[in-house]
Amino acid sequence: MTYLADEDGEDGEDDTLEAAMRAPAARTVPCRTCGRTGTCATCGGTGISPPPGLRAAVPTDGRCRSCQGGGGCNQCDGQGCWHPVGSPRPARERTDPGFAPCPECHGTRRCTVCEGTAFDDEALPCSTCVGEGQVAATHGASPAMRTITFEQGHPTAPDAPWGQQILTLTTDGTLGYRQQGRGEVHSSHGRVDPARIEALLATLARTGFPAAPQRTFPPGASVTTLAVEPGGRVVIDYFVALELDGYREVIRALGDLNTALRNRDDASLAAWCFERRV
Repeated sequence: MTYLADEDGEDGEDDTLEAAMRAPAARTVPCRTCGRTGTCATCGGTGISPPPGLRAAVPTDGRCRSCQGGGGCNQCDGQGCWHPVGSPRPARERTDPGFAPCPECHGTRRCTVCEGTAFDDEALPCSTCVGEGQVAATHGASPAMRTITFEQGHPTAPDAPWGQQILTLTTDGTLGYRQQGRGEVHSSHGRVDPARIEALLATLARTGFPAAPQRTFPPGASVTTLAVEPGGRVVIDYFVALELDGYREVIRALGDLNTALRNRDDASLAAWCFERRV
């Protein structure tokens, strides 16, 4: 976030100037479209001729379609920066019973990335408290332990070259891996970075889990099972999962971790801060 003073002002002149600089009307952020130049990104500010390869942006009269010949950025009106819009509620002075000040915005209610200044027609609120300035008193308390279980393949399926692989990850960092197939059983135990597990759960929360993302499976499908305890369980084809936001990142990460454990790929396991336990 960048704060701009009046041209005649000087840093440290008085508290009044600083307050004015931080008032909603004075907060500004660079325009992402023009890179704060204020010029049209399509025609480079000429209003006429766009860069090579963008000739389709020029209408029949020769004017740039983006700026209509004006040469200015059509996203920031040639100002090179955005000004806050909307009317965010004032900072919270006290919390309601059973609530505590938001640890992210500290009661200001504003997004801590852009301080409430949006790049559209809305004033952005704090994402942690959703603009309330407070959270439940239990927010941030240690959650109950959760376990992810990921299963791939089948011990006797002819199209499962690695047999069955079962991976379990607990939010305290505990890892268990078991591979069974062709009369052999291999297992690994250890610990990984708990933050990686929490990140997987956060990504999974963006999906409709535990609602079933897939109900029919064609012959030969690469069926996987993903369960979270407590939480739920889904069965999904590996390649279908790779086409779904959220599931793609989770299933790919767990599948890659299975492969690294099966192959004892220390380089890949290092990304998880894996510590093998005997």
